[in-house]
Amino acid sequence: MRTTDERATERERPTVMVALSNPRTESALVSLAAVWAKHHDGRVLAIHIVQVPDQTALSAAAKNRERIDAESAELLATANADAEAAGVPIETKTVLSHRGLAEVFDAARTNDADAELLVETGDVEAAIEAAAADHTLVVVGATERGLLARVVGGSLALSVLEDIETPVVLAERPTSRSLRERLFRRR
Repeated sequence: MRTTDERATERERPTVMVALSNPRTESALVSLAAVWAKHHDGRVLAIHIVQVPDQTALSAAAKNRERIDAESAELLATANADAEAAGVPIETKTVLSHRGLAEVFDAARTNDADAELLVETGDVEAAIEAAAADHTLVVVGATERGLLARVVGGSLALSVLEDIETPVVLAERPTSRSLRERLFRRR
């Protein structure tokens, strides 16, 4: 258990905020955030943003806080373990919001994050453009169909990348499929 002074000292370190929502991507995201934090002698702030439907008042959603916290606990416990395995301090939070992606950027500002790492399935072009405005690098990736097939097939709209000034890295998860298989989706 850390003391109050230790927690205050950790908050003064450079912070990379990682927005979590999917247990399948949590480990990779927190591991990447931990590498950044370790390089900058910083810390990881893992935030699980629970999007509440617009027709549900946040106060009504808060009444289910125990259930929501229990569901978040598993995701955030894994994030804790991943960051601690890398030897970097981590803080975790769960936030209820109607605003989804916008809440991620607000949380980054509110928590004075020096960098943000997130995965989002909403308006991808708007998210990339918003993130690029305040950052020095944008990483775009895909996990299911593969980035390369999506780029070639035109289902991943990347025209926004031509309009931003920020360097972009395109990445996809490791695969045993050949370049040909990845391009034409054949085994």
